[in-house]
Amino acid sequence: MVEMATIVYVLCPSEDTLAEATRRYAEKPWAKPILLPQYQPYLESFMYTNFLMTRHAEWKDAAWVGCIAHSAHLKQPMVDQIESVCERARAEESDFIALLYRGDPLVSTAEKWHPGFTRAWLALWESIGWRNKKITMSDEIPSFYCNYWITTPRIMEEYCTLMRYVDQRIRESPQLREVVCVDSGYHHRGTEIAKIPDERRMALFGVPWYPMYIFILERMICPFSLVYAKKMCLVR
Repeated sequence: MVEMATIVYVLCPSEDTLAEATRRYAEKPWAKPILLPQYQPYLESFMYTNFLMTRHAEWKDAAWVGCIAHSAHLKQPMVDQIESVCERARAEESDFIALLYRGDPLVSTAEKWHPGFTRAWLALWESIGWRNKKITMSDEIPSFYCNYWITTPRIMEEYCTLMRYVDQRIRESPQLREVVCVDSGYHHRGTEIAKIPDERRMALFGVPWYPMYIFILERMICPFSLVYAKKMCLVR
């Protein structure tokens, strides 16, 4: 394949959003809009448990690889300047770019929004052998959200390996699944935010609510990057 300096997958849940993203990013050589199956038990984290490694040959020789949502520009205008962000990171000798950095305490903030988060968070990390709370509960964990991030192929491969193991543990351990499938409280925020209807949630998750693991998986990259990245470029 022809080597590409940067590949950022633009995740689109429907044909309409795929068409919109294709138009929006038509002049961006780094952008690769893709149709991500809309209803997966891990939602956007399906990219890391499954989808990205099916495209491994496409990005393994790139300088940078990452993902954003089709609507990322509404939350982070800097996605329109990915080239300059990558240049900045390269100049700083960074190997990880967090595109929606907030700087709030990761775990306690999640606990505020999703009561019971901390117990499920620790249970999932411990189930895959990360038992050091100085890492998983550290105040130094960089808080960035929505799976908007870019890194080197080496780190992406490591993370996808970890996430496949997470998937295995959730599927194979009834005790773990019981803990991480508790109600996250998300659906109480209303249908404009929690858009998956009740009957679809039961079919998708096996429970009538958004399970806690959705919000754990979204944040697992944060302590992972703290451990694996040589230096991080944090974009507010």
